[in-house]
Amino acid sequence: MPDFGSDASSDARLARLEREIAELRAAKGLDENNNASVPEIFVSGSDRTDTQDLRKLLGSEKFEQIRAALEQYGLVDSTGTAFDESTRQSLRQTPTMLLSEPPRRVPLAFRLAGLSWKWWEAFTILMVFTAPIALWLFVPKSLPAAFIGLVVVLGFRRVRAVGIKTEVLRWGKVATVTQVDRVSTGTYFSGTTYSNVRLAQARGWVVERRWYSGPGSTTRVHYSLDGLDGELTVRGLPYTLGVILASVKDSSKALCVSDFPYDLEVDENGDWRSTIGTRLWIGIIATATVYAALVIGAAWTTSVLWLT
Repeated sequence: MPDFGSDASSDARLARLEREIAELRAAKGLDENNNASVPEIFVSGSDRTDTQDLRKLLGSEKFEQIRAALEQYGLVDSTGTAFDESTRQSLRQTPTMLLSEPPRRVPLAFRLAGLSWKWWEAFTILMVFTAPIALWLFVPKSLPAAFIGLVVVLGFRRVRAVGIKTEVLRWGKVATVTQVDRVSTGTYFSGTTYSNVRLAQARGWVVERRWYSGPGSTTRVHYSLDGLDGELTVRGLPYTLGVILASVKDSSKALCVSDFPYDLEVDENGDWRSTIGTRLWIGIIATATVYAALVIGAAWTTSVLWLT
């Protein structure tokens, strides 16, 4: 028989762990539907293996692969301290930033980034003008309403989002996360799933943005700032202890650093430094062009179809 540290033994234990992860995912699905309890993963015997033993047993590469898979499906908390502690250790290795006292200056580029490109918005505009095409052909006077509706609804959402981001950047301080609740995790049969969508995920101040296909996650993060409690809902990829910034003027206004379409960096004085990249500038220009076309379309169709 292979000894404890042999490759054959490690592969066998890895296969067993992967099988138990699959069983855990299935059990979690039953928990959401039937209120069944989620079992814990036992790696060796009847006791949990701590982080160092598990990493030594599997090897660093395999350990990180399994931990990443667990994070993707929101199962880190169900596996005990081994993988969760690994996440916290990697978090402690991320850089920290010291912010100046609010209020602080918000770069103009950050405000313009409120026009960052959003694929769901482009899809909405496309569907509004193509799905009811028969209506536009037989009742052309209804076309201005579509232009005006898009400008008002999408414009309102943009202005509101820019306002919240600007207030958090200007008046925000780092909040203390007190509790993290997993609300839901999508499956291919129910809930939210993504297909080749660019999503952001934060650990500390560091934000990773990548193309992602798979189940979506909804996490409710409870935080505290200056003795006041609040909560923030994080959607997309699972929440992995990203920094939460909350406004000192209104602690209910808070954002995770992954909610910003750009990286947050500070200068030597602790004030924000512009970090808008080429990709983001291209998206801003494209969005501004689309909005200009909507405004022009609303004005032209209104003058031709309603005012003549």
